[in-house]
Amino acid sequence: MNNNPILSILIPTKNRQKYALNVVQQILGIANDRLQLIIQDNSDSNSLGDALSIYKNDSRLRYYYHNEVLSFVDNFSLGLSKCTGEYVTIIGDDDGINPLIIEITEWAYKYNIEAISSVLSIIYFWPDSGVNYANNNGMLTIRDTSCKVKYVDTKKEVKKFLKNGCHNYLNYNLAKAYHGIVKRSVLENIKSKTGNYIGGLSPDIYLSIAISLLVDKVLIVDYPLTISGICNQSGSSDSATGKHTGALNKAPHFIGHKNYKWAIKIPPFYSVDTIWGDSALAAINDLNEIKYLKYFRDYILCIYCLNSFPKFKEIIISTLVKNHNYFNLSLEIILLKGRILVFYKTFINKLIFKLKRKQSNQVHENVGNMVEASDLCQTIIFNKSKILLDNIMKTNT
Repeated sequence: MNNNPILSILIPTKNRQKYALNVVQQILGIANDRLQLIIQDNSDSNSLGDALSIYKNDSRLRYYYHNEVLSFVDNFSLGLSKCTGEYVTIIGDDDGINPLIIEITEWAYKYNIEAISSVLSIIYFWPDSGVNYANNNGMLTIRDTSCKVKYVDTKKEVKKFLKNGCHNYLNYNLAKAYHGIVKRSVLENIKSKTGNYIGGLSPDIYLSIAISLLVDKVLIVDYPLTISGICNQSGSSDSATGKHTGALNKAPHFIGHKNYKWAIKIPPFYSVDTIWGDSALAAINDLNEIKYLKYFRDYILCIYCLNSFPKFKEIIISTLVKNHNYFNLSLEIILLKGRILVFYKTFINKLIFKLKRKQSNQVHENVGNMVEASDLCQTIIFNKSKILLDNIMKTNT
């Protein structure tokens, strides 16, 4: 093994110093010198850098500040350019890390595994998350996991995702850099083919599709390697509270972009579904994997959008008509077909959700910050690590 860190943990951040500082404390509390923590800060000031001076003697931490306004994509990309680890994971500035991720990454390096994706079975709602059911007192939810592992053909998963209108990519066994682990050489391959580490508008979905198209398989582990955090300034919070939608020109994803070209098959309004759809198609086009575009069912995406965002019905229908030159009858037929497929998918997803809820779920309140959340996880679920490691070892015997 060379002298590079085994894992670079990248945290892009902007104006969320309070959360980022606590998350840095949690990660640097991991007693392992093979990790590298990169903070890529595009805040209005470098006050976070001043606060992080308490860690000036910890060589694992590297803080970078860029004072010019950057898009989400550019801030992520700039951070990736600073990573030197053999592998990379990206998390938000309100998320956390399971210390076992280092050991898992060392195993991946030994067996030349290109990508690992884990379930997000731990969610921490910061005290000010704004999500009603979290009570705003700091809530940690933990779903029990099986620790099962399996290899998955990522290209098949991309096809499934496209056929379902690019709706909810977390339901698919795709490779991920955001809350996943990927070999840095794969990211360099993306840059060599496209000119950039990331394109599109959503870094997490763009990278997920791009990586999935470039690796042969991903190892899926039913065990959390990260903690998903939700604070009152996060996209997850906006989605949960219904703020994550509106006119396309109001989308924060466009900040820092000039003359961005929106995909013509995606209804031009701002929502999770449309941003993800546009970024997924951007990854396919940028990598020149045009053969995958035939799997994209735009009418399925439009049905999901009609169900969730009826006020944009005119925009959604006009997008379908413009792209397919449908007559009234053919449009009604394709929409009926889409509604049937979406109803089936929704029914299956609700059934799966109910089954998961029957698993051993734990809820802990009055958890003040990510350090406390991580300490609690150590005693509840992280202690199942031996089961996971045994199952992983069996995959290469």
